[in-house]
Amino acid sequence: MIGGLADRRIGGTSAGKRSLLLASYGFTLVEVVVVLALLGIMAAVAVPAFRSLASEDDLTRSANEVAAVLRSAHMTALQRGIGVTVLLDAERGRYWIESEADSAWSQSATGTFALAAGVVLSADAPRIRWTFDWFGAGNREEVAVRSGTDVRLVGVDQWTGETYVRAP
Repeated sequence: MIGGLADRRIGGTSAGKRSLLLASYGFTLVEVVVVLALLGIMAAVAVPAFRSLASEDDLTRSANEVAAVLRSAHMTALQRGIGVTVLLDAERGRYWIESEADSAWSQSATGTFALAAGVVLSADAPRIRWTFDWFGAGNREEVAVRSGTDVRLVGVDQWTGETYVRAP
């Protein structure tokens, strides 16, 4: 057996024995350099795509955080059968949730959004107010969540009260 291959004998001589001994079982330097160059080119193309994916993750995560507060207020209005208002200060990233109980409004929650670096909230007015009726319908307001040139709009459907996150 030569190099893992069984030698074939034709007429008492070993055919191809010399060619098997001369064959190399590795890669040449040129082949290795070409493969490394191709891998370098593919990495150069892929890395910027992964960077934009990471920034989109921060943008999406921040938009979903705003949407979660609105969904919570919507569910509270439906479950308790009361009016619920979310007030958002876009410049500071703060929000207040007020609920109506026995014809009196009381603040039930407050907080600040933990926005990633480079992500900002913006709106047409300094403060945005979403109000959900006892049956869940809300008013149509939107806040823009921005990261660089990417934007996601977070808002409420006025008829169903459902919260949405969408690109403009």
